[in-house]
Amino acid sequence: MPYSTKEPKSKWIKIGIGLVIIVLISNLLKNMTKATPEQLQEAALVQAAKASADSLATKLMDIRILSEMSIRKNLKDPESFELIDHEEYKITDPTPLAYYQTSIKYQAKNSFGALVIEKRCFDFAQDGALTKAFECE
Repeated sequence: MPYSTKEPKSKWIKIGIGLVIIVLISNLLKNMTKATPEQLQEAALVQAAKASADSLATKLMDIRILSEMSIRKNLKDPESFELIDHEEYKITDPTPLAYYQTSIKYQAKNSFGALVIEKRCFDFAQDGALTKAFECE
């Protein structure tokens, strides 16, 4: 059987067509994933909003922890502290001394060993410094 030259040429043609198809698909996928300037700006705004919300959530968690520490520090039996409920929020009309506020409802033993339920509120400045602690309802 004589050597055929058609087989190797058809093989290289198939490889060439395959490479062209891969390049075309690759370029098509790149163009599909390009975002418009408006989409990029919207994504940046969403990311900034998420970062701000995360930052506020972290700050609120910090003031709750500081409030609980203040309560425990003043208890006769700090080990008896049991958190019942808590709320923390950024004040909508803040002043320099009250930017964040938290309320902690808890149960703990008093001087006589009886379990009592109390609710304490705390005001914090914008930098997180405790400015006021008081009994609240």
